[in-house]
Amino acid sequence: MAITTRGNMTRLMIVDAGTRLYLQKGFTDTTNMQICKMLNISTGQFTFHFPTKEHLLKELVEELCAFQYELMARIVDEGNTSLMAMCLEFATIVAVCEKYPGVKDFYLASYSHPMTLEVLRDSDARRAKEIYSEYCKDWTDEDYVKMQMVVSGIEYGTLMTKDEHLSMEQRIRAALESIMKLYHVPEEVRQKKLQKLFRLDYASIGEQTLAEFKQYTKQVNEKALEETVRQNKGNIHG
Repeated sequence: MAITTRGNMTRLMIVDAGTRLYLQKGFTDTTNMQICKMLNISTGQFTFHFPTKEHLLKELVEELCAFQYELMARIVDEGNTSLMAMCLEFATIVAVCEKYPGVKDFYLASYSHPMTLEVLRDSDARRAKEIYSEYCKDWTDEDYVKMQMVVSGIEYGTLMTKDEHLSMEQRIRAALESIMKLYHVPEEVRQKKLQKLFRLDYASIGEQTLAEFKQYTKQVNEKALEETVRQNKGNIHG
């Protein structure tokens, strides 16, 4: 039991440290060695759990995909398949990327590495089917996957670009308009959602989301460790 528990504790520590460093310094400027030094572990212990730092990024992106949209859905209170939640999620991401270079690098890395881009596209394609099915009645699962390739390009371009001639709100509006048009959302619905979005303090919501995600990641991994310890104790007594 001790080996299994210790191994899971190391993994928890790596995920927690990776979350903090990737969001503070950025994915690009954070090395495995920096994480190992912070935790006083060997590089071998790191690579046992995560062969590369892209594998660690992949885990964080998977957790982030699950977390962000659920939080946005609760905030807008329009259900789990809410178009408004999608709009708010994107706006908050753009806002925090605008303010924090490390966070921006984290998101851009997520769109740049094949392993994490696949996670984003798969997650967003499933969600898009739930959100847009009423407007895309004849679409197949493959149609949503293909469209998400286009959408992820729009999202990446919006995060990557900082045009002094366009405000952050203008860039968010242009991106969301394009995405919703691709999914055949009627003009009236598009404008209603955007009007509601820009009445919200999405920048502050983005700050809140960032803080809560850091805490959420730690709690998820602590619960996983507690469950492992409980199961191991049960096996011993069994």
